[in-house]
Amino acid sequence: MMNRAERLARLLRVLAAIISEPGLNPLELAEKAGVSERTLSRDLAQLRDLGYEVAYTSGYEVQEKLNLDGRARQKSRAHADDALLQAVAQAVEKAGLWRDTSPAGSVSPRRRPRRRAGAHPLVLMASGEDDADFIYAAGIGVESALYIRFAAGDDLIVASALEIDRVRKQSSAARKLSLSEAGYTEAGAFKSGALLAAKLLQERGLAAARVSPRLQAGYLEALREVGLEVEIDHALFEAERRHKSPEEARHIREAQQAAEAAMTEIARLLSGAEIRDGLLWT
Repeated sequence: MMNRAERLARLLRVLAAIISEPGLNPLELAEKAGVSERTLSRDLAQLRDLGYEVAYTSGYEVQEKLNLDGRARQKSRAHADDALLQAVAQAVEKAGLWRDTSPAGSVSPRRRPRRRAGAHPLVLMASGEDDADFIYAAGIGVESALYIRFAAGDDLIVASALEIDRVRKQSSAARKLSLSEAGYTEAGAFKSGALLAAKLLQERGLAAARVSPRLQAGYLEALREVGLEVEIDHALFEAERRHKSPEEARHIREAQQAAEAAMTEIARLLSGAEIRDGLLWT
């Protein structure tokens, strides 16, 4: 069992990793801190309880205040605090106390072998109209929407009142619901979507889901916080994308032919060009 010193050393290691390289996503932060994703989630919650303002925007960072002694002594974050924390983290690392004490055989997130995820439903949260995973699954790009695939041919998409008419016309999903039809409740960024996903899954007696490795970390944390068991599908759509429809194959051929024609024309122009005063003339 991990003793108090080892647990403190691990928390310091996580916090030092956030400060030394802000903007890391969960997988990167877990690897840098030398812990598993599950351990990282627990440590982040404990750090927040202790008063460390760890937040996620485009990556994890410590915002505004760094409180080295817990909630009792909040003070403005200073470079001296960062230096002190880094020094402590380096000391515990040299002492060998920072390493994750997960059971033998566990591996860091980036070293685990890639495998197909289990049979859990697929949950996608759109991150903009150009979200490739969402477009591939739902057949439409939406600025903000929820997609759940329970099984082949059994999927749904939930979109806002502003988008639902377009979604109903263009999406390939079997069911298209507005936020109100799906029972959406406002609970703040990330958590609102997570609560809705959990509600729709629980209506079918489900408490687990798989997600894209490109899912925003805020949603990943929120899904776990609302009680879902979340599995990251690192091979999402890989097999499907290897098989092209006749139309997709035609577009690929046309794009390749256009690129080859462009390169041929560039080569022709360059072969007849000459250099004058350091400039290329054709």
